[in-house]
Amino acid sequence: MVRPLHQLLIAGLFVLASCASNAQTIAPTPTAIPSDPALEEPTFTVEMGTVERVVNDTVSATPVDSSKLGFGRDGVVSEVLVNSGDTVAEGDVLALLQQTEADDILRKATDELDVAKTEYAGAKESNDKLIVLKRRAVATARKQLEDILPGGKKDLLKAAQKDLDAKIIAARNTQEDGVITVEDAEYAITTATNTLIDTQFAYSKAYWHVDWVKRYGTDPLEPFIWFNMKQVPNYLDDEGKRTYDKALTAATDALRSAERAVSAAQRAFTRAKETRTTDTETANDAVETARELRDALLAGEDNPDILAARDALETAELELSMAENNTFKTEQKTLDAAQRAYDKALKDVEGGRLVSPRDGTVSSINLIPGNMVSAFSPVVEVADPSQIEFQANLGTEVMKLLSEGQSAEIRPVERPDLVLVAVIRRLPAPYGKDGGAVTDIDQSTRFQLVDTKDYLLEANARGKLSIIIERRENTLWLPPEALRKFGERDFVVVRDGAMEKRVTVALGIRSTERVEILSGLRAGDVVVGQ
Repeated sequence: MVRPLHQLLIAGLFVLASCASNAQTIAPTPTAIPSDPALEEPTFTVEMGTVERVVNDTVSATPVDSSKLGFGRDGVVSEVLVNSGDTVAEGDVLALLQQTEADDILRKATDELDVAKTEYAGAKESNDKLIVLKRRAVATARKQLEDILPGGKKDLLKAAQKDLDAKIIAARNTQEDGVITVEDAEYAITTATNTLIDTQFAYSKAYWHVDWVKRYGTDPLEPFIWFNMKQVPNYLDDEGKRTYDKALTAATDALRSAERAVSAAQRAFTRAKETRTTDTETANDAVETARELRDALLAGEDNPDILAARDALETAELELSMAENNTFKTEQKTLDAAQRAYDKALKDVEGGRLVSPRDGTVSSINLIPGNMVSAFSPVVEVADPSQIEFQANLGTEVMKLLSEGQSAEIRPVERPDLVLVAVIRRLPAPYGKDGGAVTDIDQSTRFQLVDTKDYLLEANARGKLSIIIERRENTLWLPPEALRKFGERDFVVVRDGAMEKRVTVALGIRSTERVEILSGLRAGDVVVGQ
């Protein structure tokens, strides 16, 4: 196979030599020599180094402190009073909508509100005068009633009042006596209970003495005695045993008596409470009866003059109450409607004026006279140009990996050689602490520069963002094109001299240029790429 190939090459050289003499008229045509396919396969060497997982994105410079402004209503732009880059102060009018119709409505609403306020004030003033008159009428009617009420010493009214006072005192004494009786009964329960506890203890002691005598036959209080210089059991005779039996019987009787005493004390306590309730109700009924008698005399049911004076007083008091509780519903309703119309008209007029809420510089403006604008759509931005930071709209999966305070690098598009160190100042909710609410319109991630390196930043400048999510040093790595995959298995083809074999590998951190090798390879291994 080699010899024919050599012969073919020699023949080709003769042909080229013969054609060289005619080079001025015929251009030589190169002949492609097929190369060995094995030589075209790339190879990679497993190396030790650093592998980083990096997030890359685009950022833009924006003021740290800015306000996006919009009109308070829909309308047509009438005047634009500022340009981008202008310095403005708080309260400056930046732009106006066409206001002719809104101004007319506001003037009409103002006039109607003034009329409603005048009518309300007049009604209130008249009612205040009426209240003064009604108070005088009440005072007069009360004095007339007091003047004609009986006031003699033998007057039945005084006797009824005296009886009522006595009944009230008696009811109070009955209530107090009942409380004391109940407390005494409750204390009797406590005393009986304590006695029961003592008798229970005495019974228990007597019971166990008898039990001891039955078990051992000795005296439970002195089980042993000395006899002939020896300690011997102190056995009881029948009389001694009966003594302890009698003591148990007496303790049993005392216990039953103490238990009955507790039950009796409890019954007495219950009866005391019932008696207190009954006596108190009886005393209170007596008070109410005496009060009804006194009130009947006080009302003068038997005296037409007293009845007439009382009716006059009640009428005067009712008229005074009506005057004092007058809410001026009709006038108030008219005033409220006029106030709402005025507030709406004023809001429409103010909504047609775009006013700066702060000192700053107009960083952007999107207004042209004659164009329609929508309510609350941002059309002007006023910011503090002295403080600039970068912002980026990152994906949710990326933001889950970040945290506020994390370092980042930014390369301005105009100066790709300059690396600016920054930190994440704010992540939007719910990923950061200071990101506001999830429903906030601004869902950008903000980056604060640590050092501008004297680079002059301007709003809307672009940059390339790099954030290291994960970093591993002194680890094995290969480029992604050296790796292969079959199903869920990651493997490489390792070349060892003329031999090649497949080796399963475990992978760690991945980046666009390097993939960490956790196991399966060693430094210096040669891997055949795809």
